[in-house]
Amino acid sequence: MTLSYAVLILLDAAIMFWIFSSIVETRRTLRIRKNLVKLAMYNHFSYALIFAILATVGFVIWDVKAHFFPSGNCLTVSVCVSLFT
Repeated sequence: MTLSYAVLILLDAAIMFWIFSSIVETRRTLRIRKNLVKLAMYNHFSYALIFAILATVGFVIWDVKAHFFPSGNCLTVSVCVSLFT
């Protein structure tokens, strides 16, 4: 199960790197051609993607903390075991 998580994390990181490298190249081309309207749109799109990545990382951290490190709010051990398996 841990190996599958590692593969998914690597795949997700590779896709994010591919998207951002393409956006950087497109922004560079738009800046050279002085196409300021499209450049502004790509800047806003870049900021939205950065926010989405930060939200995803925050959710993953919260999810790992909530499911793998229980805070002791369980009523009994059997309830905790059934919740986290």
